[in-house]
Formats: sequence, C-alpha cells, structure tokens
Amino acid sequence: MTEQAQGEGFTLEKARRAAETWFAPWVKDLGLVVEEIRPGFVRVRLPNNARLNRVGGILSGQAMMAVADTAMVFAVRSALRGEADIATVQQSTSFFRAVADTDLICEAQVTKEGRSMMFGDCTLYADGQQAKPAAQATLIYAVIPKRKEEIYRTRPCSGINTCILFRYHNRRNEAWASLEVPIAMSAVAPSWARDQAELSGNA
Repeated sequence: MTEQAQGEGFTLEKARRAAETWFAPWVKDLGLVVEEIRPGFVRVRLPNNARLNRVGGILSGQAMMAVADTAMVFAVRSALRGEADIATVQQSTSFFRAVADTDLICEAQVTKEGRSMMFGDCTLYADGQQAKPAAQATLIYAVIPKRKEEIYRTRPCSGINTCILFRYHNRRNEAWASLEVPIAMSAVAPSWARDQAELSGNA
C-alpha cells in the first residue's frame, strides 16, 4: 500500500477522516474504525462482518492481513515528520487462533524508525481477548521524501528579458539548488536545479 505521509499533528479526528479518503474502495468497505492514535501507535477495530468469513464462519486470513497493513499505514504516518510518501515493502503474518462472531482489534506499533525505512508490528485479537492474540504481523515500509520545486522570484534582466530564479529542494539530503534564467528557458530550468540538488548535500 502506498500513501502520502504527514505525521505532525496527525490526530484521531484526522485519521478517521483519512480512513474515508485514502484507501481503495474495497478497503473502505471493511468499515475499519480508528479508536486510538498517538505517535507510532494506532488501534483499529474491524466490525464483525459475515462477508469477510471463510467456510465455517471464521474470519478470513486475507481480511486480517488487510487490516494489519491498513492499521500500520496510520501508525507509520503518525510517526513521520514532514511530507513523504510511504509504500509497503514487506508483510509477514503468523496466525495463532480463529476469530468468529466478534469484532477484530488490531494494534499497530512502529518499532524502528529510519530516514528511508520504517518497521512495525501488529497484534490482532478478538474483541475482549487481548491476552490471546489471533495473529501477529511484521511490516516494513519505505519512506520516500517528497521533492519540492518552486519559482522563487522573477525580475527584469538582460534588457527586455524577464529572469526566473528556480529553487529545488531535495528532502532526502536537505539540499537546495538555484538557477536564474531568462523566462524563455524556464522549461529546462527545473530539471537542471533538480539534478544539482541531487548531486549536492549542501547546495
């Protein structure tokens, strides 16, 4: 799963709104409810739904894995600072016991934070049975810093020409690069500034 991340100020109210807009329609159809969120942690509830059951009236493993991935998106986003994209890299799930005729609770916790990777664990259990986990998932997410490109200012230059100063910010290394060019060359200026920012850590 890939999502835009924005951790600072990520409140319970914002998380609940995001649950209605971030995800694919079938994920929204799960009806997940975000019950608690704090930096690096989230608890979500999957309401009992017979449509998610396999033969025998038992909640399917596929549904539980989707819940874990979705919950961890919230946990990772709540831990991040600034703007970035995140993407699921790996998910490993172990199943311990069946869940039937009750809500499923998933608690997701970020266990390790890095500049480019985030690691987390999810514990899933039947409502009211926190001491008896039904499944455990370990997930890894890639953190992809957003790039920012902007026109810093325009001014007269070279007689009748107007010059534009482009500034490009590479969030991975916090580098800036600038280029002032006549407006007629403005189509190529952003790519130049981007390349310079990528090459320099202190432009």
